[in-house]
Amino acid sequence: MKFLCEKNLPIQSILENIKRNKLENINPDILNRSFVNVHQKIAILDTEIDHRKESTNLSFADLLKGDVYYNSDESSFCASKQGFLIINASIITIEPIFVVSNDLMRLYLIMTPTLLTKVDKELLFHDLDELHCQYIDKKLIETIFNEKKSGIFVIAKGKEPIDGNCEKIIPLFDDKISAGKIDEKGNIDFFERNFLRSFKKGDTIAKIIPEKLNEDGYDIFGKPILSKYDNDPVFICGLNVDKNEGFVVASSDGVLSLAGKVINIHSLVKISGDASLYTGNINCKSSILITGNILENIDVYVEGDLIVNGVISSCNSLQVKGNIICKGGIIGKAKTLYNCEGTLYSKYIRNATFFIKRDCIVDDDIMNSTLFVNKNLICYTKKGVILSSIIHCSKDIIVKFLGNERGNNNKIYLGHSYLAEQNLQVIRKLINDTHKIENEKIKKFKLDMLSKYEKRVNSKIYNLQSHLFVIKTIYQDNILVGPLSEHKVEKDYTEVAVYYKPGPAFAIMSLPVKIKERIENVFKSLKLLEIIDEKFEKEQALEKRSKKKEEGKN
Repeated sequence: MKFLCEKNLPIQSILENIKRNKLENINPDILNRSFVNVHQKIAILDTEIDHRKESTNLSFADLLKGDVYYNSDESSFCASKQGFLIINASIITIEPIFVVSNDLMRLYLIMTPTLLTKVDKELLFHDLDELHCQYIDKKLIETIFNEKKSGIFVIAKGKEPIDGNCEKIIPLFDDKISAGKIDEKGNIDFFERNFLRSFKKGDTIAKIIPEKLNEDGYDIFGKPILSKYDNDPVFICGLNVDKNEGFVVASSDGVLSLAGKVINIHSLVKISGDASLYTGNINCKSSILITGNILENIDVYVEGDLIVNGVISSCNSLQVKGNIICKGGIIGKAKTLYNCEGTLYSKYIRNATFFIKRDCIVDDDIMNSTLFVNKNLICYTKKGVILSSIIHCSKDIIVKFLGNERGNNNKIYLGHSYLAEQNLQVIRKLINDTHKIENEKIKKFKLDMLSKYEKRVNSKIYNLQSHLFVIKTIYQDNILVGPLSEHKVEKDYTEVAVYYKPGPAFAIMSLPVKIKERIENVFKSLKLLEIIDEKFEKEQALEKRSKKKEEGKN
Protein backbone atom coordinates (compact mmCIF):
# COMPACT_ATOMS: atom_id res chain seq x y z
CA MET A 1 0.00 0.00 0.00
CA LYS A 2 1.44 3.33 -1.05
CA PHE A 3 -0.01 6.50 0.48
CA LEU A 4 -0.11 9.58 -1.78
CA CYS A 5 -0.70 12.02 1.15
CA GLU A 6 1.54 12.88 4.07
CA LYS A 7 1.14 10.85 7.21
CA ASN A 8 1.77 11.82 10.87
CA LEU A 9 0.91 15.50 10.46
CA PRO A 10 -0.19 17.04 13.83
CA ILE A 11 -3.55 18.12 12.44
CA GLN A 12 -5.40 16.41 15.33
CA SER A 13 -3.77 18.63 18.00
CA ILE A 14 -4.45 21.77 15.93
CA LEU A 15 -8.16 20.92 15.67
CA GLU A 16 -8.32 20.14 19.40
CA ASN A 17 -6.86 23.57 20.22
CA ILE A 18 -9.48 25.24 18.02
CA LYS A 19 -12.21 23.25 19.81
CA ARG A 20 -10.89 24.70 23.08
CA ASN A 21 -11.03 28.22 21.54
CA LYS A 22 -7.22 28.44 21.45
CA LEU A 23 -6.53 30.08 18.11
CA GLU A 24 -2.93 31.22 18.61
CA ASN A 25 0.05 29.72 16.72
CA ILE A 26 -1.99 27.78 14.14
CA ASN A 27 0.33 26.57 11.37
CA PRO A 28 -1.38 27.15 7.97
CA ASP A 29 1.19 24.97 6.16
CA ILE A 30 0.04 21.87 8.08
CA LEU A 31 -3.59 22.71 7.26
CA ASN A 32 -2.74 23.01 3.54
CA ARG A 33 -0.74 19.76 3.44
CA SER A 34 -3.40 17.72 5.22
CA PHE A 35 -6.36 18.95 3.10
CA VAL A 36 -7.93 16.58 0.57
CA ASN A 37 -10.80 17.05 -1.87
CA VAL A 38 -13.65 14.61 -2.26
CA HIS A 39 -12.69 11.73 -4.65
CA GLN A 40 -8.99 12.64 -4.31
CA LYS A 41 -6.67 9.62 -4.37
CA ILE A 42 -5.22 8.85 -0.94
CA ALA A 43 -3.48 5.51 -1.51
CA ILE A 44 -2.75 3.06 -4.35
CA LEU A 45 -2.10 -0.67 -4.33
CA ASP A 46 1.35 -2.06 -4.96
CA THR A 47 2.26 -5.30 -6.78
CA GLU A 48 2.85 -7.26 -3.58
CA ILE A 49 -0.78 -6.82 -2.55
CA ASP A 50 -1.90 -7.87 -6.09
CA HIS A 51 0.00 -11.15 -5.68
CA ARG A 52 -1.45 -11.70 -2.17
CA LYS A 53 -4.99 -11.25 -3.56
CA GLU A 54 -4.40 -14.05 -6.09
CA SER A 55 -3.27 -16.46 -3.34
CA THR A 56 -5.92 -15.48 -0.74
CA ASN A 57 -9.48 -14.25 -0.65
CA LEU A 58 -8.27 -10.73 0.34
CA SER A 59 -10.79 -7.92 -0.32
CA PHE A 60 -9.19 -4.59 -1.29
CA ALA A 61 -12.07 -2.66 0.27
CA ASP A 62 -11.07 -4.01 3.72
CA LEU A 63 -7.50 -2.69 3.58
CA LEU A 64 -8.49 0.85 4.57
CA LYS A 65 -11.56 1.85 6.53
CA GLY A 66 -13.24 5.10 7.49
CA ASP A 67 -13.84 8.11 5.24
CA VAL A 68 -12.56 6.37 2.07
CA TYR A 69 -13.86 4.14 -0.71
CA TYR A 70 -12.05 1.76 -3.05
CA ASN A 71 -11.91 2.70 -6.75
CA SER A 72 -11.47 -0.62 -8.54
CA ASP A 73 -10.95 1.01 -11.95
CA GLU A 74 -7.81 2.79 -10.75
CA SER A 75 -6.87 0.32 -7.97
CA SER A 76 -6.82 3.17 -5.46
CA PHE A 77 -8.48 4.44 -2.32
CA CYS A 78 -10.19 7.85 -2.58
CA ALA A 79 -11.53 10.38 -0.09
CA SER A 80 -15.28 10.20 0.47
CA LYS A 81 -15.46 13.83 1.67
CA GLN A 82 -13.38 17.00 1.66
CA GLY A 83 -11.45 18.13 4.72
CA PHE A 84 -8.34 17.49 6.78
CA LEU A 85 -6.90 13.98 6.43
CA ILE A 86 -5.91 11.96 9.52
CA ILE A 87 -4.28 8.53 8.92
CA ASN A 88 -4.22 6.20 11.91
CA ALA A 89 -2.93 2.79 10.75
CA SER A 90 -5.73 1.46 8.51
CA ILE A 91 -8.32 3.96 9.76
CA ILE A 92 -8.85 7.07 7.62
CA THR A 93 -10.61 10.07 9.16
CA ILE A 94 -11.39 13.26 7.26
CA GLU A 95 -12.34 16.15 9.53
CA PRO A 96 -14.36 19.01 7.97
CA ILE A 97 -12.82 22.47 7.59
CA PHE A 98 -15.31 23.77 10.13
CA VAL A 99 -14.95 23.04 13.84
CA VAL A 100 -17.55 23.11 16.65
CA SER A 101 -16.05 24.34 19.93
CA ASN A 102 -16.25 22.04 22.96
CA ASP A 103 -18.65 24.39 24.72
CA LEU A 104 -20.95 24.39 21.63
CA MET A 105 -20.88 28.20 21.63
CA ARG A 106 -18.88 28.79 18.41
CA LEU A 107 -18.59 27.30 14.94
CA TYR A 108 -15.23 28.06 13.32
CA LEU A 109 -14.40 28.01 9.59
CA ILE A 110 -10.74 27.39 8.78
CA MET A 111 -9.51 29.07 5.61
CA THR A 112 -6.04 29.66 4.17
CA PRO A 113 -5.09 31.21 0.80
CA THR A 114 -4.39 27.70 -0.54
CA LEU A 115 -7.70 26.30 0.72
CA LEU A 116 -9.59 29.12 -0.99
CA THR A 117 -8.52 27.62 -4.33
CA LYS A 118 -9.19 23.99 -3.31
CA VAL A 119 -12.42 23.97 -1.29
CA ASP A 120 -15.64 23.07 -3.08
CA LYS A 121 -17.94 25.84 -1.80
CA GLU A 122 -21.17 24.12 -2.75
CA LEU A 123 -20.10 20.95 -0.96
CA LEU A 124 -19.10 23.06 2.05
CA PHE A 125 -22.61 24.57 2.23
CA HIS A 126 -24.10 21.09 1.91
CA ASP A 127 -21.97 19.80 4.81
CA LEU A 128 -22.94 22.82 6.94
CA ASP A 129 -26.63 22.17 6.26
CA GLU A 130 -26.12 18.61 7.54
CA LEU A 131 -24.92 20.15 10.83
CA HIS A 132 -28.41 21.57 11.51
CA CYS A 133 -27.02 24.75 13.05
CA GLN A 134 -29.59 27.52 12.68
CA TYR A 135 -27.25 30.45 13.40
CA ILE A 136 -24.71 30.02 10.56
CA ASP A 137 -23.81 33.33 8.88
CA LYS A 138 -23.81 32.29 5.20
CA LYS A 139 -23.28 35.88 4.06
CA LEU A 140 -19.99 35.91 5.93
CA ILE A 141 -18.93 32.68 4.18
CA GLU A 142 -19.75 34.22 0.77
CA THR A 143 -17.72 37.30 1.71
CA ILE A 144 -14.75 35.11 2.69
CA PHE A 145 -14.73 33.43 -0.72
CA ASN A 146 -15.50 36.57 -2.75
CA GLU A 147 -12.88 38.73 -1.00
CA LYS A 148 -10.43 35.80 -0.64
CA LYS A 149 -10.00 36.24 3.11
CA SER A 150 -7.95 33.80 5.14
CA GLY A 151 -7.92 32.97 8.83
CA ILE A 152 -10.13 31.24 11.38
CA PHE A 153 -13.61 32.77 11.27
CA VAL A 154 -16.55 32.48 13.67
CA ILE A 155 -19.43 31.66 11.31
CA ALA A 156 -21.96 30.81 14.05
CA LYS A 157 -22.12 31.96 17.62
CA GLY A 158 -24.35 31.10 20.56
CA LYS A 159 -25.45 33.52 23.23
CA GLU A 160 -23.79 33.36 26.65
CA PRO A 161 -26.25 33.37 29.57
CA ILE A 162 -26.22 36.54 31.66
CA ASP A 163 -26.42 35.84 35.38
CA GLY A 164 -28.46 38.22 37.51
CA ASN A 165 -28.69 39.25 41.11
CA CYS A 166 -31.06 40.94 43.50
CA GLU A 167 -30.08 44.27 45.03
CA LYS A 168 -27.10 43.61 47.28
CA ILE A 169 -25.87 45.57 50.27
CA ILE A 170 -22.11 45.14 50.71
CA PRO A 171 -20.76 46.29 54.09
CA LEU A 172 -17.89 48.78 54.20
CA PHE A 173 -17.12 47.69 57.76
CA ASP A 174 -15.60 44.44 58.99
CA ASP A 175 -18.63 42.26 59.75
CA LYS A 176 -16.58 39.26 60.91
CA ILE A 177 -16.13 38.54 64.59
CA SER A 178 -13.26 36.10 64.83
CA ALA A 179 -11.63 34.43 67.82
CA GLY A 180 -9.32 37.45 68.07
CA LYS A 181 -6.97 39.77 66.23
CA ILE A 182 -3.47 38.52 65.41
CA ASP A 183 -0.62 41.04 65.46
CA GLU A 184 2.60 40.96 63.42
CA LYS A 185 4.31 38.69 65.95
CA GLY A 186 1.54 36.10 65.85
CA ASN A 187 0.02 37.08 69.20
CA ILE A 188 -3.77 37.04 69.50
CA ASP A 189 -5.92 39.47 71.44
CA PHE A 190 -9.34 37.95 72.17
CA PHE A 191 -10.74 41.31 73.15
CA GLU A 192 -10.08 42.97 69.79
CA ARG A 193 -13.24 41.65 68.15
CA ASN A 194 -15.12 44.58 66.53
CA PHE A 195 -17.90 44.50 69.12
CA LEU A 196 -18.71 48.22 68.98
CA ARG A 197 -18.91 50.15 65.74
CA SER A 198 -20.18 53.70 66.18
CA PHE A 199 -21.59 55.83 63.34
CA LYS A 200 -22.62 59.46 63.05
CA LYS A 201 -25.64 60.60 61.11
CA GLY A 202 -24.78 60.58 57.39
CA ASP A 203 -21.82 58.17 57.75
CA THR A 204 -21.55 55.60 54.97
CA ILE A 205 -22.15 52.05 56.19
CA ALA A 206 -22.40 49.98 53.01
CA LYS A 207 -22.52 50.22 49.24
CA ILE A 208 -25.43 49.05 47.09
CA ILE A 209 -25.05 46.81 44.06
CA PRO A 210 -28.22 47.38 42.02
CA GLU A 211 -30.46 44.56 40.88
CA LYS A 212 -29.46 42.94 37.59
CA LEU A 213 -31.93 40.80 35.65
CA ASN A 214 -30.76 37.41 34.44
CA GLU A 215 -31.08 36.33 30.81
CA ASP A 216 -30.88 32.77 29.47
CA GLY A 217 -28.54 31.94 26.59
CA TYR A 218 -28.36 29.27 23.90
CA ASP A 219 -25.69 27.30 22.02
CA ILE A 220 -25.18 27.23 18.23
CA PHE A 221 -27.76 24.45 17.93
CA GLY A 222 -30.42 26.47 19.73
CA LYS A 223 -30.30 24.49 22.99
CA PRO A 224 -31.15 26.80 25.93
CA ILE A 225 -28.46 27.54 28.53
CA LEU A 226 -30.06 28.54 31.81
CA SER A 227 -28.77 31.59 33.63
CA LYS A 228 -28.45 31.96 37.40
CA TYR A 229 -30.05 34.50 39.71
CA ASP A 230 -28.30 35.31 42.98
CA ASN A 231 -31.10 36.00 45.46
CA ASP A 232 -28.85 36.67 48.48
CA PRO A 233 -28.91 40.38 49.43
CA VAL A 234 -25.92 39.83 51.79
CA PHE A 235 -27.40 42.41 54.19
CA ILE A 236 -30.78 44.14 54.63
CA CYS A 237 -31.48 47.67 55.83
CA GLY A 238 -33.06 47.85 59.27
CA LEU A 239 -33.58 50.63 61.79
CA ASN A 240 -32.02 54.11 61.40
CA VAL A 241 -30.32 53.44 58.05
CA ASP A 242 -31.26 54.90 54.66
CA LYS A 243 -30.38 54.26 51.02
CA ASN A 244 -28.80 57.27 49.33
CA GLU A 245 -27.29 57.38 45.80
CA GLY A 246 -25.92 53.86 45.79
CA PHE A 247 -24.90 53.75 49.43
CA VAL A 248 -26.42 52.89 52.82
CA VAL A 249 -25.96 55.71 55.35
CA ALA A 250 -26.80 56.14 59.02
CA SER A 251 -29.90 58.28 59.55
CA SER A 252 -28.99 58.91 63.20
CA ASP A 253 -26.04 58.69 65.56
CA GLY A 254 -25.71 55.29 67.17
CA VAL A 255 -24.08 51.90 67.50
CA LEU A 256 -24.09 49.37 64.66
CA SER A 257 -25.88 46.16 65.49
CA LEU A 258 -26.17 43.11 63.22
CA ALA A 259 -29.16 40.84 63.72
CA GLY A 260 -28.53 38.08 61.21
CA LYS A 261 -28.48 39.93 57.87
CA VAL A 262 -30.20 43.10 59.13
CA ILE A 263 -28.10 46.25 59.61
CA ASN A 264 -29.37 48.50 62.41
CA ILE A 265 -28.09 51.67 64.02
CA HIS A 266 -29.26 51.83 67.64
CA SER A 267 -28.96 54.87 69.83
CA LEU A 268 -27.98 53.84 73.34
CA VAL A 269 -30.53 53.90 76.17
CA LYS A 270 -29.06 54.19 79.67
CA ILE A 271 -30.59 52.95 82.94
CA SER A 272 -28.71 54.17 86.00
CA GLY A 273 -28.83 51.51 88.70
CA ASP A 274 -30.63 48.16 88.63
CA ALA A 275 -33.31 46.84 86.34
CA SER A 276 -35.76 45.79 89.00
CA LEU A 277 -39.37 45.97 90.12
CA TYR A 278 -39.01 49.76 90.03
CA THR A 279 -38.17 49.83 86.30
CA GLY A 280 -40.46 46.96 85.40
CA ASN A 281 -39.78 44.65 82.43
CA ILE A 282 -37.37 45.84 79.77
CA ASN A 283 -38.63 46.06 76.21
CA CYS A 284 -36.21 48.18 74.21
CA LYS A 285 -35.90 48.70 70.43
CA SER A 286 -32.39 50.17 70.72
CA SER A 287 -29.17 49.31 72.53
CA ILE A 288 -29.28 49.69 76.30
CA LEU A 289 -26.73 50.26 79.08
CA ILE A 290 -27.62 49.19 82.62
CA THR A 291 -25.11 50.49 85.14
CA GLY A 292 -26.29 48.11 87.89
CA ASN A 293 -27.74 44.60 87.82
CA ILE A 294 -30.71 42.91 86.20
CA LEU A 295 -32.52 41.39 89.15
CA GLU A 296 -34.72 38.29 89.46
CA ASN A 297 -37.99 37.76 87.59
CA ILE A 298 -37.46 40.54 85.02
CA ASP A 299 -38.43 39.98 81.37
CA VAL A 300 -35.78 41.42 79.06
CA TYR A 301 -36.29 42.03 75.33
CA VAL A 302 -33.70 44.18 73.55
CA GLU A 303 -33.51 44.70 69.78
CA GLY A 304 -30.04 46.25 70.00
CA ASP A 305 -27.09 45.45 72.28
CA LEU A 306 -27.47 44.80 76.03
CA ILE A 307 -24.60 46.11 78.18
CA VAL A 308 -24.76 45.37 81.93
CA ASN A 309 -22.13 46.61 84.37
CA GLY A 310 -23.34 44.25 87.08
CA VAL A 311 -24.92 40.78 87.17
CA ILE A 312 -27.82 39.32 85.19
CA SER A 313 -29.61 37.21 87.79
CA SER A 314 -32.43 34.72 87.14
CA CYS A 315 -34.41 36.61 84.48
CA ASN A 316 -37.81 35.27 83.56
CA SER A 317 -36.77 35.71 79.95
CA LEU A 318 -33.77 37.17 78.13
CA GLN A 319 -34.08 37.83 74.39
CA VAL A 320 -31.39 40.05 72.79
CA LYS A 321 -31.20 40.68 69.04
CA GLY A 322 -27.68 42.16 69.25
CA ASN A 323 -24.71 41.48 71.57
CA ILE A 324 -24.78 40.85 75.33
CA ILE A 325 -21.87 42.37 77.28
CA CYS A 326 -22.13 41.57 81.00
CA LYS A 327 -19.22 42.77 83.15
CA GLY A 328 -20.50 40.78 86.12
CA GLY A 329 -21.87 37.37 85.37
CA ILE A 330 -25.03 35.61 84.25
CA ILE A 331 -27.06 33.35 86.52
CA GLY A 332 -29.84 31.50 84.76
CA LYS A 333 -33.20 30.21 85.84
CA ALA A 334 -34.41 26.62 85.76
CA LYS A 335 -36.30 25.57 82.61
CA THR A 336 -35.74 28.98 80.99
CA LEU A 337 -34.12 29.45 77.58
CA TYR A 338 -32.11 32.63 76.98
CA ASN A 339 -31.32 33.84 73.49
CA CYS A 340 -28.56 36.10 72.10
CA GLU A 341 -28.47 36.71 68.34
CA GLY A 342 -25.11 38.49 68.49
CA THR A 343 -21.97 37.77 70.54
CA LEU A 344 -22.11 37.12 74.29
CA TYR A 345 -19.43 38.30 76.71
CA SER A 346 -19.70 37.60 80.46
CA LYS A 347 -17.52 37.12 83.52
CA TYR A 348 -19.24 33.78 84.16
CA ILE A 349 -22.32 31.76 83.17
CA ARG A 350 -24.01 29.55 85.77
CA ASN A 351 -27.18 27.43 85.76
CA ALA A 352 -28.25 28.86 82.40
CA THR A 353 -29.45 27.55 79.06
CA PHE A 354 -28.36 29.82 76.22
CA PHE A 355 -28.74 29.98 72.44
CA ILE A 356 -25.91 32.18 71.10
CA LYS A 357 -25.89 32.97 67.38
CA ARG A 358 -22.30 34.29 67.21
CA ASP A 359 -19.33 33.92 69.60
CA CYS A 360 -19.38 33.31 73.36
CA ILE A 361 -16.54 34.72 75.53
CA VAL A 362 -16.39 33.93 79.25
CA ASP A 363 -13.65 35.05 81.67
CA ASP A 364 -13.96 32.78 84.68
CA ASP A 365 -16.26 29.79 84.47
CA ILE A 366 -19.20 28.06 82.82
CA MET A 367 -21.00 25.87 85.40
CA ASN A 368 -24.11 23.68 85.30
CA SER A 369 -25.14 25.25 82.01
CA THR A 370 -26.23 24.20 78.53
CA LEU A 371 -24.85 26.38 75.74
CA PHE A 372 -25.64 26.28 72.03
CA VAL A 373 -22.94 28.41 70.37
CA ASN A 374 -23.11 28.94 66.63
CA LYS A 375 -19.51 30.16 66.29
CA ASN A 376 -16.52 30.07 68.72
CA LEU A 377 -16.53 29.53 72.49
CA ILE A 378 -13.63 31.12 74.41
CA CYS A 379 -13.31 30.48 78.15
CA TYR A 380 -9.72 31.40 78.81
CA THR A 381 -8.95 34.98 79.79
CA LYS A 382 -9.01 34.45 83.59
CA LYS A 383 -9.95 31.20 85.40
CA GLY A 384 -11.21 29.64 82.18
CA VAL A 385 -12.96 26.53 83.49
CA ILE A 386 -16.02 24.62 82.24
CA LEU A 387 -17.76 22.36 84.78
CA SER A 388 -20.82 20.09 84.70
CA SER A 389 -22.08 21.61 81.46
CA ILE A 390 -23.35 20.56 78.05
CA ILE A 391 -21.75 22.51 75.19
CA HIS A 392 -22.86 22.52 71.55
CA CYS A 393 -20.32 24.59 69.58
CA SER A 394 -20.23 24.91 65.79
CA LYS A 395 -16.62 26.10 65.49
CA ASP A 396 -13.62 26.20 67.87
CA ILE A 397 -13.56 25.95 71.68
CA ILE A 398 -10.66 27.49 73.63
CA VAL A 399 -10.64 26.69 77.37
CA LYS A 400 -8.07 26.43 80.19
CA PHE A 401 -9.65 23.62 82.21
CA LEU A 402 -12.32 21.19 81.01
CA GLY A 403 -13.72 19.48 84.12
CA ASN A 404 -11.88 19.05 87.42
CA GLU A 405 -10.47 16.43 89.78
CA ARG A 406 -13.81 16.13 91.62
CA GLY A 407 -15.61 14.72 88.59
CA ASN A 408 -17.52 17.82 87.49
CA ASN A 409 -17.21 16.78 83.89
CA ASN A 410 -18.87 17.95 80.69
CA LYS A 411 -20.46 16.72 77.50
CA ILE A 412 -19.04 18.53 74.45
CA TYR A 413 -20.80 18.31 71.06
CA LEU A 414 -17.81 19.37 68.97
CA GLY A 415 -18.62 21.20 65.72
CA HIS A 416 -22.40 20.85 66.26
CA SER A 417 -24.60 23.57 64.72
CA TYR A 418 -27.89 23.99 66.58
CA LEU A 419 -29.10 26.36 63.84
CA ALA A 420 -28.69 23.64 61.20
CA GLU A 421 -30.45 21.19 63.56
CA GLN A 422 -33.39 23.58 63.97
CA ASN A 423 -33.59 24.18 60.21
CA LEU A 424 -33.56 20.42 59.60
CA GLN A 425 -36.51 19.94 61.97
CA VAL A 426 -38.48 22.64 60.14
CA ILE A 427 -37.73 21.06 56.73
CA ARG A 428 -38.75 17.59 57.93
CA LYS A 429 -42.03 18.98 59.26
CA LEU A 430 -42.64 20.57 55.84
CA ILE A 431 -41.90 17.21 54.17
CA ASN A 432 -44.45 15.48 56.41
CA ASP A 433 -47.03 18.16 55.60
CA THR A 434 -46.28 17.85 51.86
CA HIS A 435 -47.12 14.13 51.87
CA LYS A 436 -50.71 15.13 52.65
CA ILE A 437 -51.11 17.12 49.38
CA GLU A 438 -53.47 15.40 46.96
CA ASN A 439 -52.19 16.97 43.72
CA GLU A 440 -49.39 14.57 42.68
CA LYS A 441 -47.52 17.09 40.49
CA ILE A 442 -47.37 19.71 43.22
CA LYS A 443 -46.48 17.05 45.79
CA LYS A 444 -43.59 15.70 43.67
CA PHE A 445 -42.24 19.19 42.95
CA LYS A 446 -42.28 20.20 46.63
CA LEU A 447 -40.81 16.89 47.83
CA ASP A 448 -37.95 17.09 45.32
CA MET A 449 -37.15 20.64 46.39
CA LEU A 450 -37.40 19.91 50.13
CA SER A 451 -35.27 16.75 49.77
CA LYS A 452 -32.46 18.84 48.27
CA TYR A 453 -32.70 21.33 51.14
CA GLU A 454 -32.80 18.48 53.68
CA LYS A 455 -29.61 16.95 52.25
CA ARG A 456 -27.83 20.32 52.14
CA VAL A 457 -28.78 21.29 55.71
CA ASN A 458 -28.02 17.81 57.06
CA SER A 459 -24.44 18.12 55.76
CA LYS A 460 -23.99 21.30 57.82
CA ILE A 461 -25.08 19.93 61.21
CA TYR A 462 -21.52 18.92 62.10
CA ASN A 463 -18.44 20.99 61.20
CA LEU A 464 -15.60 18.47 60.88
CA GLN A 465 -13.02 21.32 60.81
CA SER A 466 -13.74 22.42 64.41
CA HIS A 467 -11.19 22.09 67.24
CA LEU A 468 -11.13 21.95 71.03
CA PHE A 469 -8.01 23.70 72.42
CA VAL A 470 -7.43 22.90 76.11
CA ILE A 471 -4.68 25.23 77.37
CA LYS A 472 -4.18 23.58 80.77
CA THR A 473 -5.98 20.29 81.52
CA ILE A 474 -8.83 18.15 80.16
CA TYR A 475 -9.85 15.74 82.92
CA GLN A 476 -10.91 12.15 82.46
CA ASP A 477 -14.58 11.21 81.95
CA ASN A 478 -15.37 14.32 79.89
CA ILE A 479 -17.50 13.14 76.95
CA LEU A 480 -16.87 14.27 73.37
CA VAL A 481 -19.71 13.75 70.89
CA GLY A 482 -19.50 13.73 67.09
CA PRO A 483 -21.88 12.77 64.28
CA LEU A 484 -21.00 9.06 64.40
CA SER A 485 -19.15 8.59 67.66
CA GLU A 486 -19.13 9.38 71.37
CA HIS A 487 -15.76 9.36 73.13
CA LYS A 488 -15.17 9.29 76.88
CA VAL A 489 -11.79 10.75 77.86
CA GLU A 490 -9.92 7.94 79.60
CA LYS A 491 -7.28 9.95 81.46
CA ASP A 492 -6.17 13.48 82.23
CA TYR A 493 -4.39 15.30 79.40
CA THR A 494 -2.49 18.59 79.58
CA GLU A 495 -2.18 21.16 76.79
CA VAL A 496 -4.02 19.33 74.03
CA ALA A 497 -5.94 19.99 70.84
CA VAL A 498 -8.89 17.71 70.06
CA TYR A 499 -10.12 17.44 66.48
CA TYR A 500 -11.92 15.05 64.14
CA LYS A 501 -9.93 12.36 62.42
CA PRO A 502 -11.24 10.28 59.46
CA GLY A 503 -14.13 8.18 60.64
CA PRO A 504 -15.18 10.59 62.00
CA ALA A 505 -13.73 9.89 65.43
CA PHE A 506 -11.60 12.06 67.70
CA ALA A 507 -7.85 12.60 67.92
CA ILE A 508 -6.08 14.15 70.91
CA MET A 509 -2.69 15.71 70.23
CA SER A 510 -0.30 18.15 71.88
CA LEU A 511 -1.32 21.79 71.66
CA PRO A 512 0.31 23.40 68.59
CA VAL A 513 3.13 25.76 69.62
CA LYS A 514 1.80 28.67 67.55
CA ILE A 515 -1.65 28.49 69.18
CA LYS A 516 -0.06 28.36 72.61
CA GLU A 517 2.21 31.35 71.93
CA ARG A 518 -0.68 33.46 70.62
CA ILE A 519 -2.95 32.72 73.57
CA GLU A 520 -0.23 33.36 76.16
CA ASN A 521 0.09 36.96 74.84
CA VAL A 522 -3.62 37.72 74.93
CA PHE A 523 -3.52 40.91 77.03
CA LYS A 524 -1.03 42.96 75.00
CA SER A 525 -3.44 45.51 73.53
CA LEU A 526 -6.50 47.50 74.63
CA LYS A 527 -9.30 45.48 76.19
CA LEU A 528 -12.92 45.50 75.10
CA LEU A 529 -14.32 46.55 78.48
CA GLU A 530 -11.87 49.43 78.72
CA ILE A 531 -13.12 50.66 75.35
CA ILE A 532 -16.73 50.43 76.58
CA ASP A 533 -15.92 52.29 79.81
CA GLU A 534 -14.11 55.02 77.91
CA LYS A 535 -17.02 55.41 75.49
CA PHE A 536 -19.63 55.90 78.21
CA GLU A 537 -17.39 58.11 80.32
CA LYS A 538 -17.09 60.46 77.34
CA GLU A 539 -20.86 60.42 76.83
CA GLN A 540 -21.42 61.23 80.51
CA ALA A 541 -18.88 64.06 80.32
CA LEU A 542 -20.67 65.50 77.27
CA GLU A 543 -24.03 65.30 79.10
CA LYS A 544 -22.57 67.18 82.12
CA ARG A 545 -21.10 69.90 79.88
CA SER A 546 -24.38 70.41 78.06
CA LYS A 547 -26.22 70.66 81.39
CA LYS A 548 -23.73 73.24 82.67
CA LYS A 549 -24.16 75.28 79.48
CA GLU A 550 -27.95 75.23 79.89
CA GLU A 551 -27.64 76.22 83.56
CA GLY A 552 -25.27 79.06 82.61
CA LYS A 553 -27.75 80.37 80.02
CA ASN A 554 -30.52 80.37 82.63
